[in-house]
Amino acid sequence: MNRFDLETFRRERSNAIVVDVLPRESYRVGHIPNAINLPHDEIEQLAPTALPDLNARIIVYCGGPECPLGDRAAHALAELGYTHIDEFTGGLEAWNAAGLSLIRELRPLGSDPEVNRILRIVDQLTIRQWGLTWVSFIFGSGLVYWLASVAGHPVLKYREGFVPSGLRGFADSLYFSAVTASTVGYGDITPVGWARWIATAEAVSGVILVGVLISKMVSSHQERLIRETHDLTVRERLGRIQTSLHLLVNEFQSMAMNDSPKAQELIALRFTSATMLLQRDLVVVRNLLHESRSNVEESVMESILVTLHATLSAFIVAREVCVSGTDHDQFRRAQILGGLVEQICAKCVPQEHSDQVNYWMDRIHQLASVIRTVGGSTAKLD
Repeated sequence: MNRFDLETFRRERSNAIVVDVLPRESYRVGHIPNAINLPHDEIEQLAPTALPDLNARIIVYCGGPECPLGDRAAHALAELGYTHIDEFTGGLEAWNAAGLSLIRELRPLGSDPEVNRILRIVDQLTIRQWGLTWVSFIFGSGLVYWLASVAGHPVLKYREGFVPSGLRGFADSLYFSAVTASTVGYGDITPVGWARWIATAEAVSGVILVGVLISKMVSSHQERLIRETHDLTVRERLGRIQTSLHLLVNEFQSMAMNDSPKAQELIALRFTSATMLLQRDLVVVRNLLHESRSNVEESVMESILVTLHATLSAFIVAREVCVSGTDHDQFRRAQILGGLVEQICAKCVPQEHSDQVNYWMDRIHQLASVIRTVGGSTAKLD
């Protein structure tokens, strides 16, 4: 297996299948163009379908030089019979450091670049800016009508004559512009000549501007409600995961201290059930770390990771009491749990975190090899 730096990878990737081995959440946040996603812990299930040719040239990558998932994925592919596997060791870290673009999950609506540009402008302007734009549009159009009267070519007409060029004419020109832009159009003043086309354009544009203004106001209210709902959901989600992990710590510790031979069968069932719950909680924590919009406070994330580390340590100790080294079902679960734990490391997640959060991620990551080995010694624990 060859290990490529960034320059070699950029030269060789067009002649190979590039495989992102990070979790799906990380892949959606951002991945190298044309890369496919085979999470390293799902390669055995997904590779035969995604990579039907065992002789295809494959280049795998993960989070960065210190992320172990790429190397593990390469070995997993080799065990499945793939013959030409290389690794881009720099991964996303080197790609980002070079300022190269990523493919992200969220893209502008529509395929027309001009439409996308207009949508970006609409989205960037605030409600106040749209209001000022509308008022300025009315004032500018009214000024054009009035200046035509000042120049001796009046274009607005009362029933009994044209709008004059004085102060009253200026006020009436603004009035006509306002009722035209708002599509009220009382009919007491009417445009003549070329002004009819300006008035028509003003009416259409006014409808669009007012529509966008109302849409922005409604959208602003909806976004606030969505943020509040999301924050509430996240808080509830974090509370549930914290409670679940605390309960699992107690459960594993209780099983580790119960060495009664009569209770072994019941303890084994309890251990299996608790292990399945731990797997679910690991998926939740993994997703929180890899999602771009999780918005979890660093202190809260640190607390969750501390509890998770304690839970995994208690799990390893309890497993020595509850599980036989020949239990194939528990061996399979150990591989799944170990794969999830490997994805919790400071160099594997795409988001920046505090030093304390990184510290606990790395401590959890170190438990992966112990978890993968059924009957592993607790002496490996910190």
